[in-house]
Amino acid sequence: MIYKRPDSPFWFSDVRLPDGTRKRVSLRTTDKREAAKKAARLEDGGAPGDSTLGAALDAYTDHLSAHGRAWADGAKLLAKKTLGLLESMHGKIILVSGGGSGIGRAAALRLARAGAAVALADLSEARAQATAGEIIASGGKALALAGDVSREADVARFVAATVAAFGRLDGAFNNAGISPAAVGCAGTPITEWSEEAFARVIAVNLTGVFLAMKHEIAAMARTEAGSGGGGAIVNTASVAGLVGLRGSSAYVASKHGVIGLTRTAALEYAPLAIRVNAVCPGYIDTPMVAPHMPTRGEDILRAVPFARLGTPAEIAELVLWLLSDCASFVTGAAYVADGGYSAA
Repeated sequence: MIYKRPDSPFWFSDVRLPDGTRKRVSLRTTDKREAAKKAARLEDGGAPGDSTLGAALDAYTDHLSAHGRAWADGAKLLAKKTLGLLESMHGKIILVSGGGSGIGRAAALRLARAGAAVALADLSEARAQATAGEIIASGGKALALAGDVSREADVARFVAATVAAFGRLDGAFNNAGISPAAVGCAGTPITEWSEEAFARVIAVNLTGVFLAMKHEIAAMARTEAGSGGGGAIVNTASVAGLVGLRGSSAYVASKHGVIGLTRTAALEYAPLAIRVNAVCPGYIDTPMVAPHMPTRGEDILRAVPFARLGTPAEIAELVLWLLSDCASFVTGAAYVADGGYSAA
């Protein structure tokens, strides 16, 4: 039997111990179906999550206890939070767009390491296959999909294929995007943009997020109706969604739009327990930023208080947290990860 308590977002179970008594245990998930599976494993003598990881963390905290109680208590708290984060993604089904390179690839790999099954979509089938192959070779579950996020038929196919392969959709990272350079307009002032170039950036960066959420939320709502599960979505915005940038009008407009769309979706679908948040990366070491470094690198780094580019892996950690049950009370937020750029 599993049940909820008013002081926690997670499901609980009373587990039978070897001496016949029962003990209340937090299953560390807000997903009812996953909670039932964990409770069944406990009744069979298993652990609520990854027993190997749990044993390793226990051994580590025991080792630190030799250095004093404060060390041990701190280590146990860290271990508990780490185990809770990883367990919260175990068995989740996540769709990642733009998963063939950069931040999307890093996020797909990180989610897979945390136990999620990942469907990754990319404009390049070869890149999608490469990332999926790496996940599968490491013992994870992955599905490679190819298509254009600005085309509704492709987006609908991504979601349908994910559900067909894995049975449902628990979360999504809508990350596919293009820069002004991709349409030949890097550093171009507003009066010199063509309508076609402006429309293409909006179509991929903003309409693509709209189409993704339209179909993802519908799939999550069907799952929620059957199990009480809900879901989580993270959209890639940018610091360009918070400030203006000369020569990037369409990109800035699209990323401001992503934040507004994220907040609206969060309000509309909170009753279905579907959380929607955005990440706002600054200058990250990706194929989108790399071409600008030879000519603008010094100016870019001068504007970042940390004086370096961020890494895709650093953004992936934020995405992992937002998609996990550890962020169960977070929705409608836009999280900045820019090395202090927007604070200057």
